Amino acid sequence: MNAAPSVIIVQVGGANHSFVTGLQGRGIEVMRYQFSGDYYSLPNVLNFLSAPSKNELVTLILEYHCLNVRR
Repeated sequence: MNAAPSVIIVQVGGANHSFVTGLQGRGIEVMRYQFSGDYYSLPNVLNFLSAPSKNELVTLILEYHCLNVRR
């Protein structure tokens, strides 16, 4: 199929390194984010993960961070 899957993992507790290593060993791109915030705000993280590209994801995170720093 010539598919190049990419997996995004949001860690909310412990990490399973063997799972990530297994994915990477199969040539699957893995992006991991450690979430240490309030669990009630976790659904808001999903909006960031729906960005179509890594560049846009970084832009959204920086914009969000800059807005919260100014407050």
